[in-house]
Amino acid sequence: MPKISIVTISYNSIRCIENCIQSIVGQSYNDKEFIVIDGGSTDGTLSVIEKYKDQIDYFVSEPDKGISDAFNKGIKAATGDVVVFINSDDLLVENALEIFAKYYDPAIDVYCGNVILWNSKTNYKALGAALIEFPHIPFKYRLWHQAVYIRKSAYERYGLYNVDLRYIMDLDLVMRMYQNKASFKKIPETLAVFQLGGISQSSTAKLWAERKKVILDNGGTKLDAIIWISYLKIRTFIKNIVSLFGEDLRLLFVNKRYK
Repeated sequence: MPKISIVTISYNSIRCIENCIQSIVGQSYNDKEFIVIDGGSTDGTLSVIEKYKDQIDYFVSEPDKGISDAFNKGIKAATGDVVVFINSDDLLVENALEIFAKYYDPAIDVYCGNVILWNSKTNYKALGAALIEFPHIPFKYRLWHQAVYIRKSAYERYGLYNVDLRYIMDLDLVMRMYQNKASFKKIPETLAVFQLGGISQSSTAKLWAERKKVILDNGGTKLDAIIWISYLKIRTFIKNIVSLFGEDLRLLFVNKRYK
């Protein structure tokens, strides 16, 4: 049975961090360690963390260079066989670590499980099923780090998160590992709850620039980057139209059908 390192990064997360912590310390799996990397919170987050200090194996609160830097601090502090990141607004499902351990194989570098996608404002929930292929153009990219367990030794072989990336550092990491022949395994079970609306949901110009960089840094060409970005923009446009006018379009179809 593997030792599992759970890393939570936080910054001014008083609104949600206690639920996150409770979902982790409430796991009955024995061989685990809990690491909290805080970016220097000033909103009361530290007082919440203090309540659980006896159940936290490693804690630091200091300024960092962003999410990737905080992730890397957690990896360096981890002593487990595998590392998983559960950020302050996310949750482990009940018995998630036991579920993962059933699929553990010391020959595998990266495990990808499913998540529940949850919008806490609307209570919308959906299943996010992972894919484990990451070619130069990741058309079917579906990955949520809350359900990705990576061997500590894989980080040592393939490298850590790119601190120059702010949005899709997880895609960059798994593409790098995939291109370098790391071993992947899919876990067909739900391991975590991912709350929608975080920084990775942004559509800023910096995000589009990062998407191009990730393709180029992992063996893709400029044409590959153009194709993928065009595909994502078209898909985003269609999703927005459906979101805005989906019900009206459905009613229009129904009315025409029954005229």
